[in-house]
Amino acid sequence: LLVGGGIWLLTRPAQLNIERDAIQHSNAYIQSKVSRLTDLKAEYIRLDSKANEFAGNESVVASLRAQQKAILDQMWEAYNLIPNDSRNSVPQNIREFLNEHPIGE
Repeated sequence: LLVGGGIWLLTRPAQLNIERDAIQHSNAYIQSKVSRLTDLKAEYIRLDSKANEFAGNESVVASLRAQQKAILDQMWEAYNLIPNDSRNSVPQNIREFLNEHPIGE
Protein backbone atom coordinates (compact mmCIF):
# COMPACT_ATOMS: atom_id res chain seq x y z
CA LEU A 1 0.00 0.00 0.00
CA LEU A 2 2.81 2.41 0.83
CA VAL A 3 4.57 1.69 -2.44
CA GLY A 4 1.37 2.24 -4.44
CA GLY A 5 0.70 5.51 -2.61
CA GLY A 6 4.27 6.64 -3.20
CA ILE A 7 4.01 5.93 -6.92
CA TRP A 8 0.71 7.79 -7.06
CA LEU A 9 2.28 10.80 -5.33
CA LEU A 10 5.17 10.78 -7.79
CA THR A 11 2.98 10.54 -10.89
CA ARG A 12 0.25 12.94 -9.72
CA PRO A 13 2.08 16.15 -10.81
CA ALA A 14 2.55 14.76 -14.31
CA GLN A 15 -1.12 13.80 -14.47
CA LEU A 16 -2.14 17.28 -13.34
CA ASN A 17 0.06 18.83 -16.05
CA ILE A 18 -1.61 16.64 -18.69
CA GLU A 19 -5.05 17.64 -17.41
CA ARG A 20 -4.09 21.34 -17.34
CA ASP A 21 -2.77 21.15 -20.91
CA ALA A 22 -5.98 19.45 -22.08
CA ILE A 23 -8.10 22.15 -20.45
CA GLN A 24 -6.01 24.97 -21.89
CA HIS A 25 -6.30 23.52 -25.37
CA SER A 26 -10.05 23.02 -25.11
CA ASN A 27 -12.21 25.19 -27.32
CA ALA A 28 -14.31 26.42 -24.40
CA TYR A 29 -11.21 27.57 -22.51
CA ILE A 30 -9.82 29.41 -25.53
CA GLN A 31 -13.17 31.00 -26.36
CA SER A 32 -13.56 32.20 -22.77
CA LYS A 33 -10.19 33.97 -23.05
CA VAL A 34 -11.10 35.45 -26.45
CA SER A 35 -14.40 36.69 -25.03
CA ARG A 36 -12.57 38.24 -22.08
CA LEU A 37 -10.11 39.95 -24.44
CA THR A 38 -12.99 41.33 -26.53
CA ASP A 39 -14.76 42.70 -23.45
CA LEU A 40 -11.58 44.24 -22.07
CA LYS A 41 -10.76 45.93 -25.37
CA ALA A 42 -14.27 47.43 -25.51
CA GLU A 43 -13.82 48.74 -21.97
CA TYR A 44 -10.42 50.22 -22.87
CA ILE A 45 -11.97 52.05 -25.84
CA ARG A 46 -14.88 53.26 -23.68
CA LEU A 47 -12.41 54.71 -21.18
CA ASP A 48 -10.49 56.35 -24.02
CA SER A 49 -13.67 58.14 -25.13
CA LYS A 50 -14.34 59.14 -21.53
CA ALA A 51 -10.80 60.54 -21.22
CA ASN A 52 -11.40 62.64 -24.34
CA GLU A 53 -14.59 64.01 -22.77
CA PHE A 54 -12.66 65.11 -19.68
CA ALA A 55 -9.56 66.33 -21.52
CA GLY A 56 -9.35 69.48 -19.37
CA ASN A 57 -9.51 67.65 -16.04
CA GLU A 58 -6.07 66.16 -15.45
CA SER A 59 -6.98 64.17 -12.35
CA VAL A 60 -9.93 62.46 -14.08
CA VAL A 61 -7.86 61.73 -17.18
CA ALA A 62 -5.02 60.34 -15.05
CA SER A 63 -7.47 58.06 -13.27
CA LEU A 64 -8.93 56.84 -16.56
CA ARG A 65 -5.45 56.20 -17.98
CA ALA A 66 -4.57 54.19 -14.86
CA GLN A 67 -7.68 52.10 -15.42
CA GLN A 68 -6.65 51.58 -19.03
CA LYS A 69 -3.22 50.39 -17.94
CA ALA A 70 -4.85 47.88 -15.59
CA ILE A 71 -7.03 46.69 -18.48
CA LEU A 72 -3.97 46.22 -20.68
CA ASP A 73 -2.33 44.17 -17.93
CA GLN A 74 -5.45 41.99 -17.75
CA MET A 75 -5.52 41.63 -21.53
CA TRP A 76 -1.91 40.49 -21.67
CA GLU A 77 -2.53 38.08 -18.79
CA ALA A 78 -5.51 36.54 -20.61
CA TYR A 79 -3.62 36.42 -23.91
CA ASN A 80 -0.59 34.76 -22.33
CA LEU A 81 -2.83 32.04 -20.88
CA ILE A 82 -3.78 30.99 -24.42
CA PRO A 83 -1.36 28.35 -25.71
CA ASN A 84 0.89 29.59 -28.52
CA ASP A 85 -0.54 27.12 -31.01
CA SER A 86 -4.09 28.43 -30.33
CA ARG A 87 -3.42 32.16 -30.49
CA ASN A 88 -4.66 32.30 -34.07
CA SER A 89 -8.12 31.95 -32.46
CA VAL A 90 -7.71 35.49 -31.13
CA PRO A 91 -9.21 37.95 -33.63
CA GLN A 92 -6.66 39.87 -35.67
CA ASN A 93 -7.91 43.25 -34.39
CA ILE A 94 -7.20 42.21 -30.80
CA ARG A 95 -3.74 40.85 -31.66
CA GLU A 96 -2.97 44.13 -33.44
CA PHE A 97 -4.28 46.09 -30.45
CA LEU A 98 -2.00 44.15 -28.11
CA ASN A 99 0.97 44.69 -30.43
CA GLU A 100 0.25 48.42 -30.33
CA HIS A 101 0.14 48.30 -26.51
CA PRO A 102 3.07 46.23 -25.30
CA ILE A 103 3.38 45.03 -21.72
CA GLY A 104 4.47 47.79 -19.37
CA GLU A 105 3.16 50.62 -21.53
